[in-house]
Amino acid sequence: MTIAEGYTPLHLWIDGQKLSGGGRDSSLVLNPSTGDVLAEMPHANGADLANAVGAAERGFKTWRAVGAVKTGAKLRTGGGRIGQQGFYWQPTVLSDVPDSALVMNEEPFGPVAAVAPFSTVDEVVEKANRLPYGLAAYAFTRSATRAALFSDALESGLVGLNTFNVAPPEGPFGGVKQSGYGSEGGSEGIDSYLVPKFVTQL
Repeated sequence: MTIAEGYTPLHLWIDGQKLSGGGRDSSLVLNPSTGDVLAEMPHANGADLANAVGAAERGFKTWRAVGAVKTGAKLRTGGGRIGQQGFYWQPTVLSDVPDSALVMNEEPFGPVAAVAPFSTVDEVVEKANRLPYGLAAYAFTRSATRAALFSDALESGLVGLNTFNVAPPEGPFGGVKQSGYGSEGGSEGIDSYLVPKFVTQL
């Protein structure tokens, strides 16, 4: 079946059905075997817990990373909902994920690990810096030389080297590019409350 004009199909398997979204005003639920439209769900306020449609749409947006398989990634584990209650999702690992996959361009906000091969350190830095975001970046290496390279080259407000702990209370928390301006926390977090004065006298 052809999806209605105006929809950009994105797909997520839920309980044997496929949630297809991307239209501005609604999402389609498709039968995975035939492609027939089973229901059309209008978008709703996802913050309203009493609204089942909003909850379904929020779940779709959160877990659309699984759609990376459509672009050539391999699903290694997970990729499904846990149970019938709440919004629990299996820890998911995707390998060979191309740069064009949504999960490589937008944060999935869930337990999804996207793994992609690389040949050189320069390639890794280029891939990391190609996005318009820069809140946090992480690198794991045994090489002190590479650690120093990553700390200098990664365009990010926070960089974790061999750790995911990038936000201790004594450190500044803030991003670069479209991930924000300025910092909170640490001595840098006080800067916006201060009025600097430079005095010159002869």
